[in-house]
Amino acid sequence: MIEAFDRKYEQFFDEPSYELRWSRLKEIFSEDSSSFRVLFVVETMALLDSWREPTTAELNKILRHKINGGQVAVCIGNVVDLFRPVWPLEVAKAEFLVYRATANADFRHKYFLTGIRAAATALVQTWWAFETLMNDFAGIIAKERAATLDPLTRALLEEKKPTIDRTGDLSLEPYFQPIMNRIQLIYKILTGEVLDRGSSEWQRLDALKNNRDAYVHRVGKVPAEADIWDDATLVNGFSTIRDIVARVFIKTREFAAKFCYKYLAFWSCGMESPFIWDGNEGTGFYLGTAEVDPESVVKLFAPAPGSFSHAP
Repeated sequence: MIEAFDRKYEQFFDEPSYELRWSRLKEIFSEDSSSFRVLFVVETMALLDSWREPTTAELNKILRHKINGGQVAVCIGNVVDLFRPVWPLEVAKAEFLVYRATANADFRHKYFLTGIRAAATALVQTWWAFETLMNDFAGIIAKERAATLDPLTRALLEEKKPTIDRTGDLSLEPYFQPIMNRIQLIYKILTGEVLDRGSSEWQRLDALKNNRDAYVHRVGKVPAEADIWDDATLVNGFSTIRDIVARVFIKTREFAAKFCYKYLAFWSCGMESPFIWDGNEGTGFYLGTAEVDPESVVKLFAPAPGSFSHAP
């Protein structure tokens, strides 16, 4: 792709605060997506070059290189390494945007099967991403703090309990903890803070899980125990899990010590759109936020004209 870059953003990287730059980048996306694409790639490539916060000089060097027609190459493995900590969330976000594009009443009336499918997939993927990530974080911290964690805490993080094996010796065996209790435990061990069950945040999280459980285990059964098609529950739950994961990155010392997790807290947790997409040209991918066109969803899920028409 030949990049179209507006030279009015040429001094963009003279701003030393990454927080101010990133907030401005969000605005530029809505103003000039082509220029955003260039600036976002520079931000990301500079991070991947050194795995630390890039300096303004480093950022400007890459930008000048691109403005002058140069190409920027990076090892695909580095991009994968950046993507790996949050890939379940990024996958869920892509599905959530499909849901967003199909959630209005007119679309659902015309394409009812696509509407059901998009909402259900987003619901299941959103909760799956949260549960998967929290368990991943528990495993990481159990290893990182192996020398300082007491045996009970480590066993709880690893979901293992003491037992007696067939030889009469002590051993640890795996078991499954109640997931909401486990999420509270993991969050407290990582951040030192408490997820309050009396808070509105917890209520949104609990409602999301209830709807997910109702869809997976009880859809079509009577009586219904949750309104699994409730849009507010999905939208608010999606935002809540991103907020919680962002706080884990910011307040867990092992994550907070690495600049890449500041990037992930902002661009992965702070945005509805994934920061990496499949590209529709070339052999690579697209870095940066994007939007989902409802007509593209129709082409994928409604491949043939209807056999019936509504009576006037």
